[in-house]
Amino acid sequence: MNAITRRGLLGAISVAPAAAAALLSAPALASVRTGASAQGRWHRLKARLDRLEAEYTRFHNTVVIPADKAAADEIAALPHVSAECPGWAWIKGVRQNTTITTAASGDLRMAAQSLAHPEGHEPEYLAACRTITEGQRDRDAAIERINEHHQCDALSAHADRLDDIAYRLRWKLMVMPAPDAAAALWKLDYLVSDDGCGSMSAWSVKDPGVSAAIADVRRHLGGGA
Repeated sequence: MNAITRRGLLGAISVAPAAAAALLSAPALASVRTGASAQGRWHRLKARLDRLEAEYTRFHNTVVIPADKAAADEIAALPHVSAECPGWAWIKGVRQNTTITTAASGDLRMAAQSLAHPEGHEPEYLAACRTITEGQRDRDAAIERINEHHQCDALSAHADRLDDIAYRLRWKLMVMPAPDAAAALWKLDYLVSDDGCGSMSAWSVKDPGVSAAIADVRRHLGGGA
């Protein structure tokens, strides 16, 4: 709806007194105020969303990612624990020594299963299993200390909260009627944006936000009320 200016009202009064009177009537002015208020509220919420998304991007890129990288570098530097199993492996029909290590997830699973069911296993092999199992327990404790030192979980939780607030605000805007064509285009751009896999997300037309966006596009393109 075009704004009613003082000059426009004076022109209407001089040319068409009846029409000017209608424009100045309480219902008409109330409608103008209501429309302007709704338009202003949508754009205020959109500005708030823009600030939230900018803050999320800043926090994620400058705080979360560096903390995660620092923790990952420290974790990667932690030594692994290995143990030799004398005469445990059969290689080409010959019984040979082999080494199990915390660096191999398969070795850890096998060691845990063997310790849970030790029947029939040689003492040396069970001792090796205990060595890497206890070594991994120590590694897990060290990893937890590193993550706590860099506050990885707390930082990620804060980023998730920002993202969740932005998500809920975005869909609040999607449900609200678009006050102008630019707002309708913003909704359309969101619906057809890349889902991260080179495709568009599959939306349900029954979703209130989707149906509102479709109605907005039709209205602002002149295809419907």
